[in-house]
Amino acid sequence: MTQGARDLDFTDAGTGTCTTNGTSHACKAGDTCTVDVNFRPRAAGGRRGAVVLSNPSGANMATANANGNGSGPQIVFSPNRPK
Repeated sequence: MTQGARDLDFTDAGTGTCTTNGTSHACKAGDTCTVDVNFRPRAAGGRRGAVVLSNPSGANMATANANGNGSGPQIVFSPNRPK
């Protein structure tokens, strides 16, 4: 997630040890796993995201922050002002 939205700057690479992308797996307390994340920023500057693991009902079970810094040219246009 990027600031609460799915599949923007951060996406699941699908190669971690957690079962993801619709695969069912019964987790229990004390289990550990990894989630590999792709970072493709849509804008320059700091980008804040998170990995959120949910149960089959959609309730969040665990959250871990994922942050990155996008770089590259960015243009800003001023509002058009009549003369």
